[in-house]
Amino acid sequence: MSTLALESLAWVMLLVDRSASMETIQEPTLSGLQAFIRGHRDHLNTRLSVVQFGTAARSGELEMTTLFDTAAPRTESGRALERLDYRPRGDTPLLAAVMAAIGRMEKFVRRQDRALLVIQTDGLENASPKHITLASVRARIEAKRRLGNWTFAYLGTDLDNWHVPPTGQDMGIGPFHTLSWSPTPAGVTAAFQTTSDAVTRWRTAPSLSGPERFYPLQLPPPGER
Repeated sequence: MSTLALESLAWVMLLVDRSASMETIQEPTLSGLQAFIRGHRDHLNTRLSVVQFGTAARSGELEMTTLFDTAAPRTESGRALERLDYRPRGDTPLLAAVMAAIGRMEKFVRRQDRALLVIQTDGLENASPKHITLASVRARIEAKRRLGNWTFAYLGTDLDNWHVPPTGQDMGIGPFHTLSWSPTPAGVTAAFQTTSDAVTRWRTAPSLSGPERFYPLQLPPPGER
């Protein structure tokens, strides 16, 4: 058996909300994405992709576009990062996007590999097909987590990720893998930097599932502060 066949890879996908409500923080989000990519694109045995989600203009159905993938050719001096086509528009088919992202990743993740899906959104689910329910997404995530080599993280704005469904908790992701962020330039910058640091800890952790707490520092939920 070849060495390549036995090689363990880390598959990282950052799933980014591209809905219209992100327009007011478009520039800091773009800068955050560029910094995140620069921090993780060149690590040995890591396969990084950044995928945006929203709705298609004509059909209103889920539309997912890859902004960056380490498997794709890159231009010199990182110029590809300057051309990230991140233009907020449309609605938020959050549940459908999560299901589709898992489907994309599982085509490549082997038993000896590690998988990390980071979900970022500033709004609430409002455009997924009715057959994709919160219960079905939770079951899908929990099934992957039981495999031992899949990790999920969730970034939701302000306190919405604690009490307005679908939250990270509702999806079965858990409080220590959930981060609140403020939809301001400073909040966006801090959220991407905190997440980038967490990805580094996950990537270098000895266990396939990574650290028990993806985000070590937590904003406590309402009523516990």
